[in-house]
Amino acid sequence: SAIFAGAHPKNALTLVSSFCDVQKLGSNGAYTTVLTDAHWDLRYRWERYLIAESKNTCEWNIRKGGRTSVAGTYRFVHRGYSKNLLGRLTAYEGTSNTFTVTA
Repeated sequence: SAIFAGAHPKNALTLVSSFCDVQKLGSNGAYTTVLTDAHWDLRYRWERYLIAESKNTCEWNIRKGGRTSVAGTYRFVHRGYSKNLLGRLTAYEGTSNTFTVTA
């Protein structure tokens, strides 16, 4: 799992297709999205933190032998839209440190 400081997901429900993704590092050095928050094994959770801040958690249920649990190097990506006091939306995206899944 990874925790991101971010914004409330309701700021832009229709602008974001996935608030949390799992990306796998390919042999060519590029990352490819393998799971989105629409998948049963990936859970996105939002919590209020302080007055105007949010804690966004991405959790991947890695099931041994599961078709979505292939050995490799991965990272989480969280995206959303922050809203200022005037209501203006600004897109943001953050990535976690990489981690390794073993067989």
